[in-house]
Amino acid sequence: MSATRFTDDHITCPFGVEATLVAAFDSISLSLTAVRDVLDILHEDQVARGDDLCPHLPRFLHDCDKCVFLGRYEEYDLYFCGERRPAVIARYGSSPEENSSWGMGPVSLPNLKEAQRRAIALCLASPTDEVT
Repeated sequence: MSATRFTDDHITCPFGVEATLVAAFDSISLSLTAVRDVLDILHEDQVARGDDLCPHLPRFLHDCDKCVFLGRYEEYDLYFCGERRPAVIARYGSSPEENSSWGMGPVSLPNLKEAQRRAIALCLASPTDEVT
């Protein structure tokens, strides 16, 4: 049985497995899109009813495992990310582009100001962590 290289130099896949892995990744991508759509529909339904079943959990999917969830503020999920340089994120949907982000410098948006305040209160950042 011949072997086929699959994207990473460290992985050698038996013949036919590469196509199976590619199909699985495509399926996972479609599944994540479906999950995002369902979460958005459930969120809209929750807001319409005035319900909030899990107020201490994020409403939306967030794709960075380095970020710290700071809680909710109005219709936003707030996060702090200190991975590269300190920044706050206000997520308003599950799609990757549905967020606002800013460093720890002066900001005028109330949701990002609140995220900065919470990050400082939790000692994740300091008021002097400004973007240069």
